[in-house]
Amino acid sequence: VPLVLALDGTRLAKRDQAQGLRSLMARGLTAPNIIGIMAASLGLAHSGESIEMRDLVGRFDPSVLPRDPWLTDPDSWLPN
Repeated sequence: VPLVLALDGTRLAKRDQAQGLRSLMARGLTAPNIIGIMAASLGLAHSGESIEMRDLVGRFDPSVLPRDPWLTDPDSWLPN
């Protein structure tokens, strides 16, 4: 799966002080929101789609997984 990068090119990893799941959930995201964001980054969901893990099984196709880094702004994930 691709590396996840902030828009400025820095890695989004916990060891680099990126937000963890607890932090995102404390800011208003639900588990299906977070799963949808990650699934969309892999082409398995539409942008903004909330989804459960069990619903992704039928969508998974390793041949369509992106190879390039995913550039994203975690603040854009938060509810308005």
